[in-house]
Amino acid sequence: MILGGGYYQLPLIKKSVDLGYYTIVCGIKGNYPGYKYADLWLEVDTFNKEAVLSVAQKYKIDGILLCGTDACMPTIGYVCDKMHLTGPSEESTVAASNKAEMKKRFVANGVRTAYYQKIFSVAEAEQFAQQHKYPVVLKVVDASGSKGIAIVHNEKELSEEYGLVKRETKLDYIIIEEFVKGEEFGAQAFVRNGKLTFVMPHGDVTYHGLTNVPVGHYAPYERTNELRNDIMEQLALCVKALGINNTAINADFILKDDKVYVLEIGARAGATCLPELVSCHYDVDYYEYLLRMCVGENMSFPQEPQNASWVETLQTQQNGVVKSIEIPEMPKEVHEFCLYPQVGDVVRPFRNAYDRIGTLVMKGKNLNELKVLRDRLLEGFKITTR
Repeated sequence: MILGGGYYQLPLIKKSVDLGYYTIVCGIKGNYPGYKYADLWLEVDTFNKEAVLSVAQKYKIDGILLCGTDACMPTIGYVCDKMHLTGPSEESTVAASNKAEMKKRFVANGVRTAYYQKIFSVAEAEQFAQQHKYPVVLKVVDASGSKGIAIVHNEKELSEEYGLVKRETKLDYIIIEEFVKGEEFGAQAFVRNGKLTFVMPHGDVTYHGLTNVPVGHYAPYERTNELRNDIMEQLALCVKALGINNTAINADFILKDDKVYVLEIGARAGATCLPELVSCHYDVDYYEYLLRMCVGENMSFPQEPQNASWVETLQTQQNGVVKSIEIPEMPKEVHEFCLYPQVGDVVRPFRNAYDRIGTLVMKGKNLNELKVLRDRLLEGFKITTR
């Protein structure tokens, strides 16, 4: 069973069908591209854990999975607990899906992370900023995809952004954090039976808006052995803090003064083509790995990377109905190029991960060559609107 049929889940659904699994997709009504590939689509609210459990029990599923979003992970944890499936627990998925609970557990377990406070009013935010100095970061605790996050630099911005950020949450509080200035990067990993089966650090390509939004990633992320050891140590502390097991991990870090600070982690594979990055870097199909592991198979994962890899989500600053699209010729290094809108569709300026309009996936032997190629391709890719 796969929760959701959007672009994050589309490759997961296709691979599940290719592997011969009877694939059930649950989700609300809508023009979601993954629905048509499933063996069965059922109109179910994926936030309603009892409704999803009822369907899962009816069809006697062997596994339940999603990629790229924390939103429905507590439902997956609940179903795994009730049906004794291979996967994360409800407790761990709830903790990993709420930034306030996550930070609380991080602090209690010695994870290196920015100082934070749970706040219920703009007055509390102002008091925090006065004590810890600007810039500070406002975050809703119940969203992903860089939604509901703002870096603010002064009191005027704080007053404005507090109200905008608060609109993105269903709760009566948000968190405020010290701003840790450094290099953003991340890691993909998998934990099975309490042990990390692999860890792949990766560099991040970011769009600078109200906050830094990851739009792409690359590997290898070449750094020192000391840094890699610190990554492993912080990840192990995160796994212990949240009780995560039998699931993929998506980790967001900041590198400051050669030390790893944990922004957050998710108990699932990452978005912005991160499964594709893993696949290209190791010459495996990471979606197959995720699916086989979630139904209880025990696959070994290669430990030696095979390629340099670069993935990026396409975006536009155009606003309106698409009039024309120019796509450059694709060289052999391009493993995948996918554009969602067509002439006549509506596009909007990029603000967060939900505004992406396509994907670019490349692999080769040299990361610098891929970077040059990426720049040339994006320069030749154009959308005009009317």
